[in-house]
Amino acid sequence: MRVCAGIFAAICAGIVAVILCSPVNAASNGAKQTKLTAAVIYQISRFVSWPESEFGHQDDTLSICVLGKDSSGLLPQLKQFTSRKSKGRSISVQSLKTRSDLLERQSVAGGCHILFSMNGAWDELSDSDIRVLRQKTLLIGKTRGFLKNGGMLALILVKSKINIVINPEALEDSGVKLESRLRVLTKTL
Repeated sequence: MRVCAGIFAAICAGIVAVILCSPVNAASNGAKQTKLTAAVIYQISRFVSWPESEFGHQDDTLSICVLGKDSSGLLPQLKQFTSRKSKGRSISVQSLKTRSDLLERQSVAGGCHILFSMNGAWDELSDSDIRVLRQKTLLIGKTRGFLKNGGMLALILVKSKINIVINPEALEDSGVKLESRLRVLTKTL
């Protein structure tokens, strides 16, 4: 139990440090939530393992993609992390507006390692698309509905705190694995 508390404290300290070190221009509550979401996505990337075939070399880039219309300003917040590394890898951030943009990106070497779906964009994907994505992509959304429709993780805001909720079935069917240090911090759908 002490180990879990220490890991949780380290993750929380990392998130707080990221938020406090980022420039704040009279940020509204929505902007703070967006900044927190970006920080949580970055921190999650540090506790995920992808199939060995996903990265040919240690210097391959970790690609974080955002699917759908970004009305919250998440992309600029995520792009602040491109100057950092996750598990020794550089980070790139991509905006994908539609299903066809996503499928085109996935056909490129590397594709998306983390896909964050904005509300509504997920509905464009077929069950077949989702099954293929789950093989090598961590699928993150914002609602329990996202999880019920095949997503793997949801970042659900409750009283200014983000709860990480998982869909264990989607994770079991995936080539992507969450490290136990992260799993102890999650709730199950």
